[in-house]
Amino acid sequence: MARRDDLVEHLGWDLWLATSRWKERFTAAMVDRGHGWYAEARGELFRHLDPGGVQQGVLAERAEMTKQAVQQLVDGLVRDGIVRRVADPEDARARVLYLTAKGVRAAEDARLIKRDIDAHYRSVLGAESLHTLQRLLRTLIASGEHHAAQRP
Repeated sequence: MARRDDLVEHLGWDLWLATSRWKERFTAAMVDRGHGWYAEARGELFRHLDPGGVQQGVLAERAEMTKQAVQQLVDGLVRDGIVRRVADPEDARARVLYLTAKGVRAAEDARLIKRDIDAHYRSVLGAESLHTLQRLLRTLIASGEHHAAQRP
């Protein structure tokens, strides 16, 4: 019979835990800065928004969610004044989402929080090790993109 340690001690688990801890830290900091909505499901959409606007259908693709689910989450973001939804002048059926002033403030806070987390990681690992870790992770990510492109 396999030991529990044998089941969970592998690279994938370590990557998952590191990502989970990063996300917890980031989300808590966003909430602390007054963006409580970020801890909800609609916070997941925020990272897929573009400063220059994004079609709602494109947002659904990026988030890998159904258009109906995205519609509900975007309704909440609109209601809270994070984004505004306008008709796409190039496609009458589409809607484009733009950050409001409140959404821009959230994006600026997110950028600062990411810098703070990076600075913490740099203090734990050292600048050179952090740079090496980022380079290696990007290599792994790129190798996965190649693999995903080969799937039927």
